[in-house]
Amino acid sequence: MKSDMTVAALRKLLNAQPFRPFDVKTTDGDTFRLNHPDFAMISPDETEVLCYDKDNNFRMVDMSHIVSLEPVREQPKKAGKR
Repeated sequence: MKSDMTVAALRKLLNAQPFRPFDVKTTDGDTFRLNHPDFAMISPDETEVLCYDKDNNFRMVDMSHIVSLEPVREQPKKAGKR
């Protein structure tokens, strides 16, 4: 069973201008970081999403197993030594 809310939220994040990286968290505790909109593809029937990581590894995730979509928080810049 697909979640229309999850599909809509995922599309909104993937199409955001400017794009901001976000994490996809699943029911089994895995987290996938999407650093670019090209790193994800929603299936035509909107029941799964294909997630790629920076090393070109991928995982197919059933939409019903996505528990959250969370924007990546920017790390504070560390002050350099002068």
